[in-house]
Amino acid sequence: MTPDRLSTAAFFLLVAVISILLARTARVVTKRGDSAAAVFYLFALISIVVNDLYWIAYDMLRPEVRMPFAANEFGEAAFYLLFGSAVTALFRDRDRGRTEGICAVIFAFASAGLWIAWSGEWVQDLMAAPVIAYFLYVTAVSLKQADALAPREWSALGAASLLLIMMQTAIFFVPAGLKKPLDLACYLLMFLVQAALMLRTGRAVRGAASPKTQLALSLAAFAWSVSTVYMSEGYWYVAGLLCEAFSMICTQISFEREVLR
Repeated sequence: MTPDRLSTAAFFLLVAVISILLARTARVVTKRGDSAAAVFYLFALISIVVNDLYWIAYDMLRPEVRMPFAANEFGEAAFYLLFGSAVTALFRDRDRGRTEGICAVIFAFASAGLWIAWSGEWVQDLMAAPVIAYFLYVTAVSLKQADALAPREWSALGAASLLLIMMQTAIFFVPAGLKKPLDLACYLLMFLVQAALMLRTGRAVRGAASPKTQLALSLAAFAWSVSTVYMSEGYWYVAGLLCEAFSMICTQISFEREVLR
């Protein structure tokens, strides 16, 4: 099966998964109507379902035709803003994690520079960058406030992020014969970090970690999968979408536990 067909199938899977999560979140809102976090999360899921359905329809009607700016950009932006607001409503300490959050913002804008260099769609990417930066900031702050990562894990994550940006940038400047090996090294690094975050998340969700720790790790796995998808193509892109699905399931489980406890 070609990567395009696989990516469409992966989006259908994502829609199915998110629809189930949406139904579960609606029940949480019914039980805890006073929870702002649950309401924000519900509308975030609605936004991303509409976004993915739009993208599937566009991809089927106009395959392989790039759109510099489309209506789904608003749905995607709404998802990250609402999702971030839901998390912020649960992690209320405003004084911890600012340094880590700023580093995440720098990573987001550096990534946006790469998106523009790859696609040339600077209007779309410049509009998306602040939204993604906000979501990554919230994720990093949540990780710090939940004490979800040990100091050595923070160091490893920071080093991997910096190395990834440097390697992705270097692809534009190295000789042609080195581009593919360096590109492969970037993919291996992205999915190595992804596997590590997903393993930590799975252990936390199945173990005795606090719901906030579970949620913070789930968010980290999801945020990294989003970054991976934005930096990938072909079969790697499909793999990134599957990682998104797994991370969202873990996020839902830990979110319910935190809101309902």
